[in-house]
Amino acid sequence: MELSKFCPRCGRETDNLYGDKKKLCAGCYTDENDLLELPDVVEHVTCPVCGRLKMEGKWLERYGLEEQLGERFSEFNQDGVEMRLQYWEEEDGTTQVRVHASAGEMQDTYDAELRPKQEQCQPCSRFSSSFYK
Repeated sequence: MELSKFCPRCGRETDNLYGDKKKLCAGCYTDENDLLELPDVVEHVTCPVCGRLKMEGKWLERYGLEEQLGERFSEFNQDGVEMRLQYWEEEDGTTQVRVHASAGEMQDTYDAELRPKQEQCQPCSRFSSSFYK
């Protein structure tokens, strides 16, 4: 005789229960726990001259917005969680990013505002001031 597993929260029959202390089905687990820790506002610093992306104090040669967003949001990724990104510009000019996160049967969606900021990178700053090494 095979015993079935039931979610203690919703009563749904499931093959897998998730969590350390309180075991829940995939749907209930993502209602109470986050797959990712994502802030509501993500700062996006680029060089206005060359378009490089600044992350953790370093300038990276990532020039397209999709490539930059992939790099920027990779720092929020957790082991075993797959992320897909969507972005769009609102009527007020703000850029919104929706992150679709999945880990096995668990799926969740997170929204963040992308706050662009421009800062000139060191090579462009040196070039514009005619400083060469």
